[in-house]
Amino acid sequence: MRFSELTPPPVLLAETTSTNDVAKALARQGCLHGAAVVAEMQTAGRGRMGRSFLSPEGGVYLSVVLRPQGQAQDLRYLTLLFADAVCRAVFSVCGAACEIKWPNDVLLGGKKLAGILTEGVIAPSGAFDYLICGVGLNVAAVPEGVADIAASLADYAVDREALAAEMIRELTAAASLSESEAAARLDRVRQTCATLGKTVSLHGENGTFSAFAEAIDENGALVIREKDGTKRKISSGEVLITQE
Repeated sequence: MRFSELTPPPVLLAETTSTNDVAKALARQGCLHGAAVVAEMQTAGRGRMGRSFLSPEGGVYLSVVLRPQGQAQDLRYLTLLFADAVCRAVFSVCGAACEIKWPNDVLLGGKKLAGILTEGVIAPSGAFDYLICGVGLNVAAVPEGVADIAASLADYAVDREALAAEMIRELTAAASLSESEAAARLDRVRQTCATLGKTVSLHGENGTFSAFAEAIDENGALVIREKDGTKRKISSGEVLITQE
């Protein structure tokens, strides 16, 4: 797939602060579902929890404006489906089989290949006014200083335009799935989630603790089992795999 095959065609930039920032401006101007921004590099890329995301030239950096139908509270699983969409695109274009670390990191060989940042505005009706899905993916090399935790597609033949276009197509499709289709995709996520079946360390608003990652529920929440057998559902936070 090429950019010329996408409707609407993406905005292509040599450099920007963050593709999410440009996508938000487009969303506020009323752009269509599936409108996208692709940049060669970002000078102020960011990830979840306010972290910076290194975005040197040579990677794939894009954001898609999405307008999913339904109440936002019923679409909390979308973050996981976006991670699955990136996995699907990478495998389709490059043949690399990725895994997902809950809630939305894409792993290759146990290391982070891509990060996803989802930001949205909810209308008074409870539906999304718009949702922005931003993705940063390492292609030619791992950014300096993070080789111990990050992966790239350097060992694969990569057509960056084809990969970016396929990611945009997959992300747009993921936000347009019916309830039954979304449930089927979540089953796939469960099969490719590197977090499940592992002891994890969870970092959230209430501090840090360890638990066993047991399942992913129908809303995309992580079901954990604490040492005393108590089960809880975690909808957000940072998760580190501490024991296989």
